[in-house]
Amino acid sequence: MAYEKITYNLAEQRQAKDGEFDNTNWATITSKLGWDVIGVYPKGADGTDINAVDVIIEKGLIAASDDFGSVTVFKYPVLSQSQQSVRMTGHSEHVARVRFYDGPLGTYMITAGGNDRTFIQWKGVQKASE
Repeated sequence: MAYEKITYNLAEQRQAKDGEFDNTNWATITSKLGWDVIGVYPKGADGTDINAVDVIIEKGLIAASDDFGSVTVFKYPVLSQSQQSVRMTGHSEHVARVRFYDGPLGTYMITAGGNDRTFIQWKGVQKASE
């Protein structure tokens, strides 16, 4: 993996030119590459330590799953490794995927573990001070 972020113009069935989609408002953001997610990588981590990210734009949150059995939630965008976050553990192995979704009682995340073969549903709770 060269850690390049490549986009495609599906309408024209070709690789997009540099800057072609720079001003695009995406419906979802799941790429672990880009200026807006640079802070999700812990100090000393390589590009393989973060397995997945998901952004819920309406709430300004991003979740990142990692090789250490945890999922970390930040305010979006994450521009610094020192940005405040909440790190949660529950998986015994690497966390392969993380996704946000809205349910009948609020915002949730679901994470899929790797070798532990578990799915965990997380419910978002707003702090009293917010």
